[in-house]
Amino acid sequence: MADVNEAGWKYSKVALSGDIGQLNCGISTAHPYLYGVGQQTDSGNYLSPVNAVTFLAGQLVKAGDYSEAIIFLISGDSEADFVSQLKGVIDVLPVPSLTQIKRLAESSAQLAVEKMIIPAPLNAELSSSAPLSVASMRSAANALAVKKAQDDAAGRFSLEKLKQSVAGFSDLRDGMLSEIASALEELRGKSANVWVFSGQGSVINSLAAMMKGIPLATSVHCAAVMFTGDDLTGIRGMIHEYESNTGT
Repeated sequence: MADVNEAGWKYSKVALSGDIGQLNCGISTAHPYLYGVGQQTDSGNYLSPVNAVTFLAGQLVKAGDYSEAIIFLISGDSEADFVSQLKGVIDVLPVPSLTQIKRLAESSAQLAVEKMIIPAPLNAELSSSAPLSVASMRSAANALAVKKAQDDAAGRFSLEKLKQSVAGFSDLRDGMLSEIASALEELRGKSANVWVFSGQGSVINSLAAMMKGIPLATSVHCAAVMFTGDDLTGIRGMIHEYESNTGT
């Protein structure tokens, strides 16, 4: 597999366009909450882009002599801004590992707020009445609904009822197809601006390029996700030229 283009970092717009199709790839992440990678302190969890990329470089070495590699580097000026930037990327590409990082960041931010909240007195008033909904109760309710449907189905057979059911199913199908089409159009309209590294071919060349000119050197709130594989055409198709005058 020969080098296809020059590897390097570029600030880009990431958006879903076209059909990415079936994609087989490895995914590695670096984030402030990963033990041995991020810096855990009493004031919070931190990770610099240099340390994030250094960690991912160690993962890329395991890919062999030739592999394509794409990295999304996500950063924020503060923890809240970091969470906002993560949400933007997740809206476009909801990778489970990024979703997990967002939850960890939100929990960390919430913990920092809770430390500053004065505990309520022991004689605090009883909370207002509100609906109680937990997983076990919902499961029981669903089971009862299924049983009722089974009992109804076991009743007297009616051709007229069957026709009504078929018509209802047809309407439901049309509605679902319409919702799916609308959701796809909405997804295609979303985008996020991030620093992207792209390298193809020689892993040695990619390693040298990814350690050169690492962006956002002074940031302490960052995460990076790296995709590796023989062919990442689908992900490459999501990376577009950043145009500062478009407002995206």
